[in-house]
Amino acid sequence: MIYEIQIEIETALENYLECFNEDWELIVSEEEYAKIESELQELQNKKSDYMEWLMKTRANRLASIQGIDSEIERLVKMKESIQKKVDKTDRFIDKLVSKDYNGKTINYWLFSVGYRKSKATVIDNEELIPTEYKKEKVSVSIDKTLIKKDIEAGKFIEWARIEERMNLFIK
Repeated sequence: MIYEIQIEIETALENYLECFNEDWELIVSEEEYAKIESELQELQNKKSDYMEWLMKTRANRLASIQGIDSEIERLVKMKESIQKKVDKTDRFIDKLVSKDYNGKTINYWLFSVGYRKSKATVIDNEELIPTEYKKEKVSVSIDKTLIKKDIEAGKFIEWARIEERMNLFIK
């Protein structure tokens, strides 16, 4: 829709400009000029109204996103609170079951409680670990700020360039 309005405005603007010669003297009748000027103004108002509606719609969507983010934060906190209660209950059940555990699973109506063996490596002091047991993680990042400074200072860098961009902002 905005694209159609833009085309209509451009056409009306061309019609408006054709009302004048190279010296900006009116070359059409006053009536024709008034009609063309009125059409152009009406289309500009229509575009302005549409753009206002579009901005309001965008603002409402941003508000919805903020509301959703707040709800996510609330739900995460609720989940963490419930998880802490579950963990606390698990520790309490462990205390109760471990007293009477004889190596066999104990059934409580729909639930079975017992223990299974597992093995875990426990590191008591990481400083004493030899190099052969360590993995090295390497992360490389590009310092675009330094590259930009060098280019702006006149240094030629064949594999990089500065590109000027037009970034939309809406307040």
